[in-house]
Amino acid sequence: MNLFLLPQWLCISTWRFFKLFTESLRLFPWRFSSIPRFVLVALLSVFALLISYLHLCVVFVEHIFFALIPLKPYPIVFIVGPPRSGTTRMHKLMAGDCKMFSSMKMWELFFAPATSQKLLLLGLGKLDELFGAPFFRLIQFIEKKAFKNFNRIHELGLFNVEEDALVLFHLFSSYHMSFLLGKEQSYEHLNYNKGVPKAVWSYYKICVDNHMRLNPTKTYLSKNPFFSGSAESLITLFKAPKFVYMLRDMNQVAPSFFSLKKFLTHFFYGKQPSEKRYKYIFKTLLFWREAPKKEVYKSETIKAEFTELAEDPVGLIKRIYRFMELELGREYKEQLKQEAQATKNYKSEHKYSTDFDLNALNKG
Repeated sequence: MNLFLLPQWLCISTWRFFKLFTESLRLFPWRFSSIPRFVLVALLSVFALLISYLHLCVVFVEHIFFALIPLKPYPIVFIVGPPRSGTTRMHKLMAGDCKMFSSMKMWELFFAPATSQKLLLLGLGKLDELFGAPFFRLIQFIEKKAFKNFNRIHELGLFNVEEDALVLFHLFSSYHMSFLLGKEQSYEHLNYNKGVPKAVWSYYKICVDNHMRLNPTKTYLSKNPFFSGSAESLITLFKAPKFVYMLRDMNQVAPSFFSLKKFLTHFFYGKQPSEKRYKYIFKTLLFWREAPKKEVYKSETIKAEFTELAEDPVGLIKRIYRFMELELGREYKEQLKQEAQATKNYKSEHKYSTDFDLNALNKG
């Protein structure tokens, strides 16, 4: 138990907010048409800061209380590899075995990092069901309208399993924030796992613990491309973690991720990322591709090719389960049969340009 965690968290969150927001002011093309976008970014940023203060305080109070109730170590699996390498599909496929694995959903990451918050929202969900789930249907309607275009790139939803590094939003210490705030260089320490404050990793561990208090018999399943270079910290935080390392041709990874950056940069700032930014992103993608090849990963890592996931997901899952010495349940086997059929009919709606000169970016 560390009584100084809360002031550290509040200082990190506040400092990071002002640093990133100040940098964002310089990114705006200052013209009259940019005012609505500036207002949107400012409102989202301030809301994120205020709700972060609330979450940090609640998580800290619970941390003090739960120090008296030790949590038994739990098995944990990390899906890593560069973004757009199949990590999302692999995550959803493995999370489908809900008797074996448990992952945080988006509503938990943004609105309920503490156990008490989870119980409260789960209770409200049960109450909503008693009245025919009108609130649930309203949320789904809003999501469908709000995320219509973005879902072609990456499907979003409050009730979907998601990358749990998003919980570090509360400390403005997740690379996901780069889609909204700041320069790429301001996330370098996170992406390369250099000089990340221990309080940041402590917050992540506590939030995962909070989730597992409600799922004590399961294996925790995490998917985080942006953790690909953080094996040393994850191995220190958790007991004997295992890694699923996704591989894909960089000629596909980079353009796909660039399209995501391009879409969100235009949405929030009304312009395209600069060539300098693309170069910096490409350098980071290369690091994430190579990082899981380090010695620290070797004993507890299984590699999975994007092509294998696309062409034979069932065979890949069976191979992963053998590696982890897990047994496929009967219900999950039936799900895998359906997945095999869905794979034959699957066609991605994400269209992106492959005209980027990656050799030129690599020289930059």
